[in-house]
Amino acid sequence: MKYLKTITAIGILFITSSFHLVNKSNLTIQKPNSSSSTSDASKSILGYWTTEKKDLKVRVYLESGKYCGKLVDFVCDCKIKTSAESHKDTRNPDPSYRGNSWIGTKILWDLKYEGGDRWIAGEIYDMTSGGIYSSVVTLTNGKIDVRGYWGFEFIGKSMTFVRP
Repeated sequence: MKYLKTITAIGILFITSSFHLVNKSNLTIQKPNSSSSTSDASKSILGYWTTEKKDLKVRVYLESGKYCGKLVDFVCDCKIKTSAESHKDTRNPDPSYRGNSWIGTKILWDLKYEGGDRWIAGEIYDMTSGGIYSSVVTLTNGKIDVRGYWGFEFIGKSMTFVRP
């Protein structure tokens, strides 16, 4: 069930609190970029990413000015050999999606570029549980750290991706 651990890491779970914390002394407000185009720095997470073990591949793309991600491929380390396409989204909160393959499923959405190396205010979907969690992405040294959390960002789970 190695693939389930990998997919679960994408969805980011196991947080005990659902309260949101705002530190008003560190709160900053940024004006939207007056340019209608997206900056080069903000586009740096676009494209294909894979885990360092190369067992999971995602594509990050822009949709309506926000950053999203879809599952492209994963290695199934099952006892019974099955294709990645044969895994269905059986725990999706919306029953109309439960027959869909995991491949092509939108697992990350609504990320906004905060500036520098950080994208915030997104959500991430865990196909193994059907859970949806808050998400942030940080770009460091050519790698992205996708962090999911429920309530407090500092209490969450992260997964690192590199370019394939």
